[in-house]
Amino acid sequence: MSTEAPPGVGFIWYHKAMRRGFTLIEMMLVIALIAMVTVIAVGGFSLFQHQSDLNAAADTVIAIMEEARSKTLSSRDQSQYGVRFNNDRVLLFVGSSLPVDVATLPAATSTDGFREYILPPSVEASTTIAVDAKHEDAVFKRLTGETASGTIKLWSKGDTTKVKTISIQSTGIILLR
Repeated sequence: MSTEAPPGVGFIWYHKAMRRGFTLIEMMLVIALIAMVTVIAVGGFSLFQHQSDLNAAADTVIAIMEEARSKTLSSRDQSQYGVRFNNDRVLLFVGSSLPVDVATLPAATSTDGFREYILPPSVEASTTIAVDAKHEDAVFKRLTGETASGTIKLWSKGDTTKVKTISIQSTGIILLR
């Protein structure tokens, strides 16, 4: 094939028309651009997932506490109900105390005496409810629904500025701040 342009056709136009395909530099630029867009998108989805996990955990903790209070107020099974908190789980139990230590329970177990909710891996919790030095329980009193007051803080491990604070008043009222 000749590199000379046919008569009447400009040299530059001819060589541009003859060039088919992409150069290595063009392909590298496209790959780099796709990689940057992917990194930005994945980072955004990760933050969204952490926030979603935090919101779901807060809603679930409140629902478990309200269930315990409701069952206690209605004197279901003529018992009182309580909720125990740990860094990674929340347990709903029957009675004035949970007979076993949370650390000894296998993950994701439930029996008639208690129900467990394991927090998402991206969420951690701490609480200021202290019945005694060893346990952090909110046990509701029959007929009144009263309990020890305190707070439960849930935060995202990926972004510790994202915090949900759940307050328990001594009257048993549960508030999300």
